[in-house]
Amino acid sequence: MKVVVDVNYLIKLIKAIAVTSCLVMLVVLSIHAYVSNVIIVQQDSMNPTLQDGDLLITNKLDYVFGQPAVGDIVIVLKEEPEGIAVTKFGRTLVDYYYNLTGSSGRVRYVKRVVAVSGDWVEFIDGSLYVNGDIVVEDYVQGDSYSMFDNYFAVVPHGEVYLLGDNREVSLDSRHFGTVSLDLVESKVITKVGE
Repeated sequence: MKVVVDVNYLIKLIKAIAVTSCLVMLVVLSIHAYVSNVIIVQQDSMNPTLQDGDLLITNKLDYVFGQPAVGDIVIVLKEEPEGIAVTKFGRTLVDYYYNLTGSSGRVRYVKRVVAVSGDWVEFIDGSLYVNGDIVVEDYVQGDSYSMFDNYFAVVPHGEVYLLGDNREVSLDSRHFGTVSLDLVESKVITKVGE
């Protein structure tokens, strides 16, 4: 028995598969860049709320149409985006290169918003005060101390004040100051398996 292969049909099939694969990749990359993201926690600064190795699903659209609110857990870029094709979400082609090659890219932090533009923040006797009122935080591990005595900060317009829930080991706004809204990449909406 002789099998006849139509070469033109085979070429058309390969082209259709290639185009479909490219479209699927484009949709997945677009969702990843503009809508939602999956992030693995690689730090202990949010214990006990989030543990090292937890898988988080984030929403990037919340902050396109609004701003972070006190209590939101957010993903924050450590540095200003650089490179070509910078989007309003802080993703660049450099980030995609890092993702594709598996090499380390820019650092992202998972933190909780404790104060927004215009709020003033103080730490007194191991407790957090915002606008003069003590903040009751039943999710916090450790005491809320700052590096300086009589710490007082006012959150500038267009910025937020971030803290980790594991206050005694967290690198947060007590160390690097308030964070521009431009560097807030997304809001954590759920922990997978929760």
